[in-house]
Amino acid sequence: MADARLTALRGLNEVFGQGGYSNLVLESLMRKNELTGQERAFCTALFYGVVERRITLDWVLGRYSRQPVESCPLPCGISCGWRCTSCCICPPSRSVPP
Repeated sequence: MADARLTALRGLNEVFGQGGYSNLVLESLMRKNELTGQERAFCTALFYGVVERRITLDWVLGRYSRQPVESCPLPCGISCGWRCTSCCICPPSRSVPP
């Protein structure tokens, strides 16, 4: 499922950071990463769940993060706590690159 999560994250960055069309971006990335049926289903649910609930997620992140959502390291405002060194909501122990 790690590939599905990473695919969803990359898609969200492309949609929110570069203005891509969600359906085209997601299909292209899933095809490129050769996700299995179960991985495709999970990736799709995760991706569109974030797209649909973006305002709510931004509010929750803003309420509980140590820094404003706008200053998160990813263009989409989502902080992953993984593969980053200065995550805005994850504890320092999780903010270490793998």
